[in-house]
Amino acid sequence: MDLVTIDRFTSIGAATIARATLEAAGIDAFLAGEIESHAHGGIRLQVPREDISHALDVLRDAHVNASDTKAEPLPPDANRELALDPDDFCRRCGSDEIYPAVSRARAYARALILSMFGGVLVQISVGIARTAGVIVPSRAVTGAFLLVLAAPLLTAIAIHIAPRTICRNCHAQSRARQTLPSR
Repeated sequence: MDLVTIDRFTSIGAATIARATLEAAGIDAFLAGEIESHAHGGIRLQVPREDISHALDVLRDAHVNASDTKAEPLPPDANRELALDPDDFCRRCGSDEIYPAVSRARAYARALILSMFGGVLVQISVGIARTAGVIVPSRAVTGAFLLVLAAPLLTAIAIHIAPRTICRNCHAQSRARQTLPSR
């Protein structure tokens, strides 16, 4: 059974009411992430892919929606199927809940810190080599500094070309180019 998240809730009570409303209408509904709801963006209300439009109609008619949601609201057009690109799915479990494994800001900060430590490491190794009486060519030192200073740029290019993503359901990581939800 292919499940799709149609809503998110921050309280278990609202999520349970929505699930019960759908089950009363004869739609199989499931709550995912009840235990780790605070750490992973709330409790997800999931239904089979073929029941999406009917489930959205039932929730709108019953006025059950996630007024306390932290994530995306219900889609405005209930008659339209959720159009998802094939690249938006986890390659292992087929879930459409993928997100960046590491934020771009955190990756850039790590690259900058490593670049600074790399520069210090180059200076220390050149100093030790000179103390030991080894003549270090200035071109080698310059090349080492350029390599260390290029680390943030290389990180930015790598993150843009092939961002690392993780699936919220099966925790599989991939480095394929995918369309990610903006956070």
